[in-house]
Amino acid sequence: MARAQGCRADRLSATARRIVRNPILFPCVSFGKLPRSGGVIPKEIFMQLPHGAHVAVADGERFVLFRNDGDAAIINLVDAVSPEVETSNRSGASPEVRDLDERGHAAGVAALLNKRVLDNDIEKLLIVADPHTLGVMRGHYHGELEKRLIGEIAKTLTNADTAQIEQAISAA
Repeated sequence: MARAQGCRADRLSATARRIVRNPILFPCVSFGKLPRSGGVIPKEIFMQLPHGAHVAVADGERFVLFRNDGDAAIINLVDAVSPEVETSNRSGASPEVRDLDERGHAAGVAALLNKRVLDNDIEKLLIVADPHTLGVMRGHYHGELEKRLIGEIAKTLTNADTAQIEQAISAA
């Protein structure tokens, strides 16, 4: 059977199923409905980042914002900026100072992205962050940011160069 060529659809979360059905990200796929179990998703599915989309790369200490200057199939990240992030929002139950600093930074990144989205500086957004930072950021997303969010990648890439980030996005 052809299962080795794709991934099992029953292992996808509801969010992943919704993302795979997104024609902007996966124009090469035309599913009516994804099977709940036992189905195979074709291997040729890959993320496509629309022209002009912004990519936020963050962890508990660093934040870099890129823009895709390439087309949907060939990613070319440019305009890397590291804006100042307000870290005073340390909401959370963890008592360790380092963890509070990381939570504050993640909340500050989310607040900055919310502001840019509400100011219409960002139309489409992909967020790449380590799993802990991504979890904290999700709790601070504005409704409008969620509408413009085209994807999330739970990976630590803040110390990677631009080519490695482009490759990770393409492989996602």
